[in-house]
Amino acid sequence: MKKLIDKKMPKGGFLRAVSVLVGGTAGSQVVLIATSPILTRLYTPSDFGILAVFVSIIGILGVIASLRYELAIPLPRNDDRAINVLALSVISLISLTTLLSIIIWLFGNDFLVLINSPELGSYLWLLPAAFALMGGYQTLQYWSLRYKDFGLIAKTKILQSTSTTVLQMAGSVLGPLALIGGRVIGQLLSFIMMLRGSRHTIISIKANISD
Repeated sequence: MKKLIDKKMPKGGFLRAVSVLVGGTAGSQVVLIATSPILTRLYTPSDFGILAVFVSIIGILGVIASLRYELAIPLPRNDDRAINVLALSVISLISLTTLLSIIIWLFGNDFLVLINSPELGSYLWLLPAAFALMGGYQTLQYWSLRYKDFGLIAKTKILQSTSTTVLQMAGSVLGPLALIGGRVIGQLLSFIMMLRGSRHTIISIKANISD
C-alpha cells in the first residue's frame, strides 16, 4: 500500500501535499464532531454561547494579527527576504497584542457593553493570549508552507483539536472557563509544535535579518 501511495503520490508532489493538508484538516474536524455529543452533555447552551462570542471576536481580530504580512512569507525566492518578512510579521503581532492588552485593560467594560456580552467579562483577559497565539501560529504556518512542510501543519491541526477537546471534557466543572481555556491551551500546544518544527529553518538564516 505504501509503495502504491508513493507511486501515485510521490513525495514533493502537488497531489500528495494537498492530500496531507486536507487529511490534517479533516482529521481535526472528525475529532471535534466525534466529541461534540459529549461536550453538549457537559456544558449548557449559555456556556457555548460565551465560547461562540469569544471565538467570533478572535476570528475577527485574528485577520489583522500580523497586519497580513505573513501572507508574503512564501513569496520571496530569496530566504534573506523571507526571514525579514517573518520578522516584520512578528513585530506587528507583538505591537498589536500589546495594544489590544492596553485597550482591554482600560476599556474592557465599555467593550463588553458595546458587544452586549457582559457575561464575557470574566474571560476577557484571555483575549490577548488567544490573539497572540493565533497570529503566531498563522505566521509560522506560512513559513512552513514556504518550506513545504505540510506534514507539520497537519499534525498541529490534529494536536490542537485533540488537546482542546480533551481539556474541555476534563475541566467541565469549570464551565465556560474550561471551554475557552481549553481552546487557548490547544492553540498554545499547536503553536509550540509548529515553532519546534520550524526552528531549524529559522535559526539557519536568522542572522540575515536586517536592522
